[in-house]
Amino acid sequence: DGSSSSSGRVHFCPSGQQNFWHSFCPQPGWRCVVLDPYDVSIYRKGRILDRAAPNNYDLDQESVQLLCDKNENIRKYVAKHPGENILLNYWEGIEPHDLRGRWSPVNGGIGKEQLQWLEDELKSSYARGEKVIVFTHVLVHPQTSDGKTLIWNFDEVLGLLQSEIGSTVQLVISGHRHSGGFHTDELGIHYVVMESPLNTQPHEMGSFFLVEADDENLNLIGYGNANSVIFPKGSPAHPGDAPARRRLPLRRGPAQATPSL
Repeated sequence: DGSSSSSGRVHFCPSGQQNFWHSFCPQPGWRCVVLDPYDVSIYRKGRILDRAAPNNYDLDQESVQLLCDKNENIRKYVAKHPGENILLNYWEGIEPHDLRGRWSPVNGGIGKEQLQWLEDELKSSYARGEKVIVFTHVLVHPQTSDGKTLIWNFDEVLGLLQSEIGSTVQLVISGHRHSGGFHTDELGIHYVVMESPLNTQPHEMGSFFLVEADDENLNLIGYGNANSVIFPKGSPAHPGDAPARRRLPLRRGPAQATPSL
């Protein structure tokens, strides 16, 4: 749902929610946790309707200053173009897979309030023995990224997911990196980065999948783009082709039995 305020700003939040981040229980024994990776962002204040693009944003100055402190390219641009939208090659001089590449306006961070909320959600799910799936558009694990597509404070988020209270986290689903990504960490958490439909050819099925859970595995059933890292043996697919499948073993946390999802 979208809402317009009298100031002419546009914000989008889940229905009935004041924040983007939220959780829900799709089935007893499971919890989906949805993060807002642009909680801390130069664009967090939203668009201004009566201002022309590309400068139709009321930039958050604390976030602008943070980027200036972390990225020399951005610091120089802002010095020459104060108040303007930050549009340049953010990664000039930064090598691929250098984690400094995450400091750009295309990413954002998880604020203190949301971090505390995430910690509380994980504690509650741990106590109830719920299996957890995390959704975040921007990536949290460096092994799934080229360095340019990570949450600014990914280390803090990852620290919670990989802690004892995060021991029921099974799967993290992200987007953002159009080529996709896949990684299973040493604790058994699976990180899946959805491949963009922008990379799908007209004659291909596109990239999407369903997740089915049983007592032992998460079963990914769907389609990937060419050179898919999610379904490396089953993509690209064409209309009429059977979907590809990939089995991901579940971690064993406090809960002993896993309801089907």
